[in-house]
Amino acid sequence: MLASSLLLLLLPSLTDFPQLLKISIRKSIFSSDSSVVSTAMGKKVLARGSRQPSSLTIYPVASFPHTSSASPSHSSGKDLPNSAPVGIQPYLDTILLSLKSGDPLIGIWGPGGVGKTTLLQTIHITLHAEARTGSAPFDFILFAKASFTYNPESMQRDIASGLGLKLPPAASPKETTQAIFDCLKRRSFLLLLDDLWDAVDLTLLGIPDPRASCSPRRAVVVTTRYKEVCNTMARDCRLIRLDGLSGEDAFALFAEKVGLETLNSDPRIRKMAEEIVTDYCQRLPLALTATGTALSSKKTYEDWVFSYKALKKSSANFPGMGKSFFPILKFNYDNLDEGAKKCFLSCALWPENYSIGRDELIECWIGLGFIDLQDISSAYFHGYQIISILEAASLLTPGDLEREVRMHQTIRGLALWIASNYGENKEKWIVTPDSSLKAGTHHFNWNNSERVSFMYNDVDSVALHTKCECLTTLILKGNMSLTSIPPGFFSRMPALTYVDLSHTGIEELPADIRRLTKLKYLNLSHTRLTSLPMDVEHLKELEYLVLYRTLNLKQIPRKVLSSLSKLRLLDLTASGNGYDLGIGAAGSQGGPACADIQDLECFGKDQNRKSALALGIMLVSVKAVSRLSKLSGLCTRRLWMNNLRGFQGTLDLLSPNLLGSTGGKIGKSLRELTIMNCDRLENLLMSGAAKKMVEKKPADTHVSSLLTLEILQLLELRRMKEISWIGVMAEDLLPSLRELTIYKCVELKNVSWVLKLPSLEYLQLQECASMEAVIGDGEAGIRVCGQGFPKLKGMTLDELPSLATISNQTLAFPELECLQVSGCMKLRKLPFGHGMRSIKLKKIQGEKVWWECLQWEDKSIKRELLDCCFFIPPRAPLTALPSLRSAPVEQNNTGSFYRAVLLPISLPFMLLSLSTLLSPSILLICVFLLFVARWGLLQRKDTEVK
Repeated sequence: MLASSLLLLLLPSLTDFPQLLKISIRKSIFSSDSSVVSTAMGKKVLARGSRQPSSLTIYPVASFPHTSSASPSHSSGKDLPNSAPVGIQPYLDTILLSLKSGDPLIGIWGPGGVGKTTLLQTIHITLHAEARTGSAPFDFILFAKASFTYNPESMQRDIASGLGLKLPPAASPKETTQAIFDCLKRRSFLLLLDDLWDAVDLTLLGIPDPRASCSPRRAVVVTTRYKEVCNTMARDCRLIRLDGLSGEDAFALFAEKVGLETLNSDPRIRKMAEEIVTDYCQRLPLALTATGTALSSKKTYEDWVFSYKALKKSSANFPGMGKSFFPILKFNYDNLDEGAKKCFLSCALWPENYSIGRDELIECWIGLGFIDLQDISSAYFHGYQIISILEAASLLTPGDLEREVRMHQTIRGLALWIASNYGENKEKWIVTPDSSLKAGTHHFNWNNSERVSFMYNDVDSVALHTKCECLTTLILKGNMSLTSIPPGFFSRMPALTYVDLSHTGIEELPADIRRLTKLKYLNLSHTRLTSLPMDVEHLKELEYLVLYRTLNLKQIPRKVLSSLSKLRLLDLTASGNGYDLGIGAAGSQGGPACADIQDLECFGKDQNRKSALALGIMLVSVKAVSRLSKLSGLCTRRLWMNNLRGFQGTLDLLSPNLLGSTGGKIGKSLRELTIMNCDRLENLLMSGAAKKMVEKKPADTHVSSLLTLEILQLLELRRMKEISWIGVMAEDLLPSLRELTIYKCVELKNVSWVLKLPSLEYLQLQECASMEAVIGDGEAGIRVCGQGFPKLKGMTLDELPSLATISNQTLAFPELECLQVSGCMKLRKLPFGHGMRSIKLKKIQGEKVWWECLQWEDKSIKRELLDCCFFIPPRAPLTALPSLRSAPVEQNNTGSFYRAVLLPISLPFMLLSLSTLLSPSILLICVFLLFVARWGLLQRKDTEVK
């Protein structure tokens, strides 16, 4: 009887003993985190370059790669395909089966353009779809691009950010490694690592060894061109070679791009197409896509004959390469006009796999002289047209974000090949990263180089001992370790016309910059420059001077500004504390020697100027804005108003003293407007003349000054209670507004006026404590059922504790792709009706608690939208998405009272009674078992808490 009682007492603990033993074993494995992290999986990694080119993104199991502007805030995913791309399915089935069978390391290798990246993305999308049904075997899916310029420290920062880890800014690589490891060591994950050129030591990144025994399910899938990389990663790596498509699949992909109607119109065309697919495209998807796109406009047999001869001719430019990949891509290049060809080649100045901003690319083309700047708006429009042409020719592909593009590494190789006179002068363009630069030495011969780009290459010094008579372009962008330019450096480069030193750590320019008498473009953005030296006045040919976000810049000498008579673009936005009248840079005591707003007047008086001066500037007083609005010869493209002085309470933005000046041209090409840190601002007034608005078209009144505005930011206006519209409608005043950000406007209650903005794509509302509704009920003219937000793609609502509703009406949201919600626990309803998921909506991102508390008039809408939900932890950053798998169901806690109270009380009495019946040895064994069971319970509790 007593023995039975003893077993009943032990049963609650002993039934858990196998699991507790497993936990204790696992805990002992991971008890020494540092020793585990220091264990290497492969050979030492060669760090080439820094940061950004790796372009790492992290996706949880229910997320997926996206191409629209995500961050930070405007993300929207790609649509899930109904089927895998042509020729991918057999490889996809093999890899998914391998993952399910527990293979920890899988290596996919094959030539460039064969579809390795596409396969990896398809794996991710497929597992994402499985996650929706709850069958995904991984807590995390990490998707990363390594590329030739892979840098472990940069990738660590991105991983930590993506996992939502709060690391100090000065965290060492070792600390970051440990933090990542601690986050992942007890979680299952899949790492998809694309485009490896060297073996990667995963433990240096903080990634636990997927081959470790007694660990959660983990796997790593890598793609590379070289089989040896996979073997170096691990000898037991599962190898999968990716070959060209089969003949049938290759022709199907080619026909999809060309069009079956054309191929079936003439058997001679079909015969040529078959030869192109097999002999020239080599059945590689990238070549098939590019060539098929180029030939899609050829409809007759004569057009095909001409194109086929051109294709053969292009092979002659690649001696010894015969019918290979480069000739087929060069065929697309040859179909471009001369201007587009120059623009295409310049894309190779960026690192491999870099996602390039469209505006950044266009600004480079303007600076290089490929686009003439007669008018700044026309120049950008021309640039967008060229990008569209290059995308249509498959020479550029979509980048990480919507307004970015990327050049495939194989196509970049083609561009560099062409730029080097088809391989005859390989040092004509020097863009290859080289680790020796970090030590201040290099093995390049700059004597005959025309363009040199060490963008994002971790350069910390640029010693040069030879003269470079031919060098016209020098790009050192993105090397924050570069803190100085040595004296005499620029004197050895007399032919320079384009210099980009942005995003570097330089604090001053050397005196010999005056030797660059042919310089036309100088970019010093995001540097630590404190002043512009007088030597700049000798740059008589300078046309483009970019000083965006030079936060330490205190002054620009008046003599320097007046000497740059050919200046066509000047961007001083966020340089120093801003500019005013009479004192130059705000807060500086430069006196009459410092330039101010009035000194810009000289550019309007010069009758010999080719175009108006395109300006970006930050101003700090109403007088300065008023003065700027009256200056002729300027087209202000970017205007920031920081801590504005000269008004009290109400700021009439459209008054004649500001942007409504009838005689001024400040807003004719204004693209970006930012109002920030104005503690005096209580009411932002948009006042038009109602009578004039009836009698005249909007273009005839002063409100036409904002017709070109695309970006509006209202930042930290802590006392602003409302934005008033009098005599003018928001949709008439802001017809081109594409992005609106309102941040820390803590008294603002709604932004009802945004509802009918015809071009608004992204709306971001953050940390507005008093905001109760996005669309309020008080505006009768705005409340039109079902209408509104005609082009809105992304909406971010972050830390709005008082927000109760987006809109009390159901809205159609015809273009909405992504809704992100965080810290809005009073938001109980979404203004969505049936059919939202079937339109374009791909993602609703927010806390699970918030989602479960939403109220629905029709529960079927909730079920319809559940498929695109992505849950984040409470108060987590919107760009940091941890695991989206459902939390495990809590076990029945009926035994907790027994374990916590009855068991400790009953044990002493039971042991006392047993001591009179059992031998000491048996009693000792029973006591030992009880203590082991109790210890196991405590360990499990500790593990669950962690």
